[in-house]
Amino acid sequence: NDYKGMIELANKAGQPIVTRDKANLEQALIRQMEEAVASATDTPPTTKIPEEKVAIPA
Repeated sequence: NDYKGMIELANKAGQPIVTRDKANLEQALIRQMEEAVASATDTPPTTKIPEEKVAIPA
């Protein structure tokens, strides 16, 4: 049971990191796609992606 508790605790502790990583990945993919389209069409990207910080629960 102690091992199971440690695994559950590790999963719970890692969840904010996973959430932040997913948000950062999504923003990076959007930027990369817009830069590729802008490069292909010789126009600057128009979408402004807010620099939001994902809240990490205490």
